[in-house]
Amino acid sequence: MTEKITNDVIARKLFLPDPEECYRIIRQTRWPEGVICPHCGSKEVQKNGHTPKGAQKYHCKNCGKYFNDLTGTIFDHHKLPINEVFYIIWSMPHKSTKLIAEELNRNYQAVLNFVHKVQKTAGNSKVRLEDVIEIDEVYPHAGSKGFKKESQTERQAQTWQGTAKFGKPPVVTLVVRNTGRVLFLLFENLREFPQKFKQRVGNLIVGGLKVFTDEYSIYDSLKKGLGSIIISHERINHSGKEFARGEVHVNTCENRHSFLRTYLRKYRGVSFRWLQGYLDFLALVLNNRGWFSELISARIHI
Repeated sequence: MTEKITNDVIARKLFLPDPEECYRIIRQTRWPEGVICPHCGSKEVQKNGHTPKGAQKYHCKNCGKYFNDLTGTIFDHHKLPINEVFYIIWSMPHKSTKLIAEELNRNYQAVLNFVHKVQKTAGNSKVRLEDVIEIDEVYPHAGSKGFKKESQTERQAQTWQGTAKFGKPPVVTLVVRNTGRVLFLLFENLREFPQKFKQRVGNLIVGGLKVFTDEYSIYDSLKKGLGSIIISHERINHSGKEFARGEVHVNTCENRHSFLRTYLRKYRGVSFRWLQGYLDFLALVLNNRGWFSELISARIHI
């Protein structure tokens, strides 16, 4: 039966990459010096046919186990064709999941499940916190998906801003001044910041830090919480119309906030449960020009 030519069909034929080229890119990226067994690390492997979807299969002579091009990657065990999941990853920085699913004519939940898998992998990319660090907070309009719907009376009774429950969860942004690398930390509310900040970034800190923030009181606890790690802590008085004092400013954080707002806007609401994953993915894209290669070569649990 001849396939009906629709806009979706034309788009898939024109813009989806060739499956074999996708497999070649995966092999070249994860094994630049030759195929290595993901189970034992041996190079003593031999080809052993192909999977039904076209991935090369291998047999390891050292440990006796079998694997293929996708074993231990984010593509492993996924049901969508390899060229479609390549398209999903490449589209994630600038398209909503709903739009990607429509373009591929695929079930939204199937695409969303893979998107979450990619985001979880992106969260494994670490940022070294060293030298001069800017810290600032932002309250993106992320929506209140995932929370019990409340009556108008209940909503009107709440007057505070900057909580996950009411659609503006606080995100604390850290930027390493000498590298420009960014880390986004999602909080349910900033009352928990003093207690949880150290446990979330402690293992990322390398050496002493000079920290620049605004005058917000939540940052009063930085020196106390991190002790001698904080060499100095200087503040900008935004409420007094001060935005920079020599090298002391948080303008790089504010630049990253503009990317964050633009990135989240297309989703028209993100569940608090999944929002950190969206933040981790954006941070990876902003931090690493080779973000796509890092994702497709990332090793996950086998």
